Amino acid sequence: MDVYDLAATCCLCELTEKSSTNRSMACDIPDFTRGAWRTNKPLGIVDIDLQKMGFGLDKKTDLKAV
Repeated sequence: MDVYDLAATCCLCELTEKSSTNRSMACDIPDFTRGAWRTNKPLGIVDIDLQKMGFGLDKKTDLKAV
């Protein structure tokens, strides 16, 4: 998920309201990427090492700040 996916997701509330005030007429979702979604490469999966960030394992909560 990137900023363009976030924008498309967040605009759904406003588009839903617009649609319902217009007797449930369909609304187009804006293309915030201006067509770049066709050629964008997918984002890779980022693996985060929590111990490097100062977190360790705790039996009660699974994680604790170190």
